[in-house]
Amino acid sequence: MLICTLYSCVGEEANAVKSTPVTNQEYSAKEAIVENNSKENTSKKEPDSLNKSPNTRTENIKRKNADVHIFDDKGINTRSIIYQDVNGVSLKNIYLYDAHGNKTQWEKYNEKGLLLEKYVYQNDDKGNVVEKKRFKEKDSLQFKFKFKYNEQGKKTEWVSFNSDGKAGHTFQYKYDREGKEIEWKSLDAGGIQEGRNTYEYDEFGRKKLWNHFNEKDQLEYQYIYTYEADGKQHGEMKKLMNDSEIFDNKKVK
Repeated sequence: MLICTLYSCVGEEANAVKSTPVTNQEYSAKEAIVENNSKENTSKKEPDSLNKSPNTRTENIKRKNADVHIFDDKGINTRSIIYQDVNGVSLKNIYLYDAHGNKTQWEKYNEKGLLLEKYVYQNDDKGNVVEKKRFKEKDSLQFKFKFKYNEQGKKTEWVSFNSDGKAGHTFQYKYDREGKEIEWKSLDAGGIQEGRNTYEYDEFGRKKLWNHFNEKDQLEYQYIYTYEADGKQHGEMKKLMNDSEIFDNKKVK
């Protein structure tokens, strides 16, 4: 679920990070004992009707409880079936991966086997997700995101598209030499600024100031961060940039 306000987005779509390959070696000793005791380790090929990954060949099926992880002969996880219990409702998630272990598809089904939603991913040669599509039921496109990255793999642009293919909001990011984010900007479909944030850091790399600018690029408010002697964040102070300069002190736990 993606929850967006004018100035931020929270949710799975908000973090377009590159996929992490999963290999056989990532199973812990405890899980290995469970697998050996269960006697469920087998080597077989999935029926063609279920084999949706072009890179899935003769595979080792690793089972833990009801979850299934399928690996190719190079130890790359090509398919996973993960079960969830959300508020008493059983959900089935199917993940597909490419030959490099990058996630290429995620399907979610209800307990009756009906498709609820599907995500399709495109990755660049570095494993960064450059496009993400969300479908609702029978391949009905709901929205699409496109992402750009710098040489360090940091996200520099995120563009959203509606179901009709028209561009919506654009978010742009800038970083300093150390890779810390120093600017975030939100643009509407016409490329007009909706909001902009800038960030400043102290000599220890800790965020010390967050400035927010409105659609006219006027400074509206600031967050000022303070720290204890041991480096823990002590609090933040919000300063509203108006005639009365209202201060709102808030303790950070």
